[in-house]
Amino acid sequence: AILTFVLWLNYVDRGIVAGAGTSIKGCVDSPADCGALHEPQPCGDEGAALGNHSLQCDQCRVCGDWCKGELVEQTGFGVDNTRLGLLQSAFMVGYVVGAVVFAQLVGKTRPFKLIAAGLTVWILSCLGSALAGWLCSPNHHGTCWSYKLMVAMRAMSGVGEASINTLTLPFLDSILDPDTKGFYIGIYYTAIPVGTACGFMWAGTISALTDGAWQWAFALEAPIMVPFALLAFFTPFDFGEAEDLHARNMAAGDYARLADGDDDATAAGEARGGSGGQQEVCGGGGGGGGGGG
Repeated sequence: AILTFVLWLNYVDRGIVAGAGTSIKGCVDSPADCGALHEPQPCGDEGAALGNHSLQCDQCRVCGDWCKGELVEQTGFGVDNTRLGLLQSAFMVGYVVGAVVFAQLVGKTRPFKLIAAGLTVWILSCLGSALAGWLCSPNHHGTCWSYKLMVAMRAMSGVGEASINTLTLPFLDSILDPDTKGFYIGIYYTAIPVGTACGFMWAGTISALTDGAWQWAFALEAPIMVPFALLAFFTPFDFGEAEDLHARNMAAGDYARLADGDDDATAAGEARGGSGGQQEVCGGGGGGGGGGG
């Protein structure tokens, strides 16, 4: 249950960028920055009065425009869809590097210490993502300078995910009973789609309640992970010890099966011996009957 919650929280984080994408993108300086996504026509009386244009303001928001009755203000980095997509996929850098590193270190270090290290990096990436948003001034022009920090923090989040995905599955495989292993691992991996969906809702709700302050979605999830990182650090599990225990259990099971086999063989031998004795008795009686004739 603990590992499932940790995986779920990790994927809640994954869904934040998509869930609060409009707020994180922010608005651009002029309609020229939108390309074909922005039509040079006023979208209402307010826009006409201000000389702004946003017929398709839900696709590309221009600072100072009126969109659906609301004045568009800067809430994010002032980036386009391409750069927003980069934020969503940057985790792959940390994930690929982290997976290779953890796979090499797991033979030398207890796996849960590695998981604790990965979760610590994940916590820092969440705090750094929130900080990147807060460092961005609402009055900036063009792409905010802290966007690069945000990309780096999102890449770091992949390190935490790599520690979870590369190390927990072998752990579960080593401790679960073969008859129930598939069931529990299936429950564990349901945290991926459920967590991502919850991340969409979490980010959208936080952004709506705070007038676009999506940074709190990252900042509030970080302290939730802290006790689990500490718990992982002090968990004394080792794959070598688990393999020895598994080998002893297998040996015990083999011995039990051999013992059962010996008992069955003994019982079968006794049954055959008894049957042979009965045949001899019957044979002797037949001979005596013949002699009497």
